Amino acid sequence: MVMGYMVTGSPTPINPPNMDEEELIVHGRSNYEKGNVEGALSAFDGIDLHAAIQELQPLAEKQPSKKGRPSNEFVHSSSQEAASLVLEALYLKAKSLQKLGRKGFAIFLLYSGVEVGPPSLAVQIDGSYVPRNNLEEAILLLMILMRKFYLGKTKWDPLVIEHLTFALSLCSQTSVLAKQLEEIMPGVFNRVNRWKAMALCYSGAGQNKVSLNLLRKSLHKHEKPDDLTSLLLATKICSEDALLAAEGVGYAQRAILHMQGLNEHLKGVGLCTLALCLGKLAKVSSSDHKRSRLQTDALKSLDKAIVLERNNFDLIFELGVQYAER
Repeated sequence: MVMGYMVTGSPTPINPPNMDEEELIVHGRSNYEKGNVEGALSAFDGIDLHAAIQELQPLAEKQPSKKGRPSNEFVHSSSQEAASLVLEALYLKAKSLQKLGRKGFAIFLLYSGVEVGPPSLAVQIDGSYVPRNNLEEAILLLMILMRKFYLGKTKWDPLVIEHLTFALSLCSQTSVLAKQLEEIMPGVFNRVNRWKAMALCYSGAGQNKVSLNLLRKSLHKHEKPDDLTSLLLATKICSEDALLAAEGVGYAQRAILHMQGLNEHLKGVGLCTLALCLGKLAKVSSSDHKRSRLQTDALKSLDKAIVLERNNFDLIFELGVQYAER
């Protein structure tokens, strides 16, 4: 043990199990000397170096007394050894980070097996945000890189937005991702793809009105009116609001029309969302005849969907609901 400080977080698969702090430092040094920078960082990240430094500081401030000198010399020697190990770990970690680079370090943090938790902006020191775990630190580094792209200080790399998308999706912060997509300069990212990505983000954050407006732009006849992902998402959003149901029927019919040769699951999704929109329209219909016709059409769509996906219990449940509402 090195001054009794603790191992933090869950060790990554690179580290052998049941290592104490001193063994982790030695393991990290060995990996660094072999050129395995990721392995070195994995070892050093398993040690709470900040806590170790705090524990060493009081020992450094104490002056050895004249009485009991042999015992004090032993304590002083032990503390020096511990301090030397901690300083070595700090130095090698810094050198490893330097070799890995900011983007490579962000990717290492992101995929190193960290426990996932939502970022909290409450962790601050002197007004500055301080990451609490590897995921938060990876997000921070990736957002810094995105900022450098916006300012024209570095070349655009599409992999950065892909890694940031994964990171923010893990902790359900898709609205933050949408803001990042909004700031990308025109011409860097295909505008229709950006609208679609932002629509997915806002839908995931529960902001369906914003999402639908973006989808309307991307599905315009002069853009990508037949994009299947956009059509299905627009249909899903419209199926949740009776006032938008008629618009949703149009999207669903266009989606089904362009599903020839695709897998049965997508066809089932299209037919199901069409049925949901038809069911919503039936509820606000002004005549009994029209209501009955819409309900019949909704049931037919659900029957077709169930033929394609016989083990989809959500479809079976929805079919029961539609029959109950007739």
